[in-house]
Amino acid sequence: MRSSRIIDHATALLLAGGLCYGQVREAAQEELPERLRDARWLAGIKNVTAQRVRDGEWDHVVFYALQSRRFTELPPVEPGVSARQWKRQRRIPDDAAARLRAFVASRATGVRHTAMRAMVQDEEQLNLEYARAMRFLYEKEWTSREHEGAARREYVAGLYQRRGHSTDTDNCGGQIRRGCRGGHWYRS
Repeated sequence: MRSSRIIDHATALLLAGGLCYGQVREAAQEELPERLRDARWLAGIKNVTAQRVRDGEWDHVVFYALQSRRFTELPPVEPGVSARQWKRQRRIPDDAAARLRAFVASRATGVRHTAMRAMVQDEEQLNLEYARAMRFLYEKEWTSREHEGAARREYVAGLYQRRGHSTDTDNCGGQIRRGCRGGHWYRS
């Protein structure tokens, strides 16, 4: 029974997410097996997925702000260490706060920086997203150490079921000046 539900869930997600390269569309209910056509269940999946994609996009912005050399000469901040300091100090560490301020104050340059900078309205918003991202990272990197072996792996896997997920997982992701077709590089 459980494995059947997992397969059904996976089937629905694959249909909803689309398997074709380059174009994603929402699955129509009639495309799903009869037992998966519950509109409330599908709406729930859609809502959770939208929130996780949103959180994943913000994770990218936070980690970019902490580590990129494009917009500041401040030294990069290691996110895992920053998460630990954030938890212990109950506030954003000074080095991370300085980089977040520098990111908010920066003039966007380059396609990736421009896209990320456009998401940020103000420093308060970025600080809230920093805290959300660090909460996950602290659990993954530090709280997980309270478990060993398979229990730790299961704990971390459970975290990944709730965290933001990336829409940029293609091996061509993040490359603007070159192209990618079918997972293979070509020069533009």
